[in-house]
Amino acid sequence: MNPRQTIFPARLKSLAGVREFIEGFCTENAVPRSPMLRLNLVIEELFTNAVRHGHGGDCDSPVWLGL
Repeated sequence: MNPRQTIFPARLKSLAGVREFIEGFCTENAVPRSPMLRLNLVIEELFTNAVRHGHGGDCDSPVWLGL
């Protein structure tokens, strides 16, 4: 697998970019659709929790994502 990493601002509107990042990784690494959707669900939940509870809401603080 080819590892990838990126940084997103801690904003809920960043979720679209998070999804694109996950889909790109899964496409590059031939991950089937079903596991990709599960991975997306887990990371979306973690990202949302990081924004809401870790940062106290939308802000420009970084959230690192690596796969």
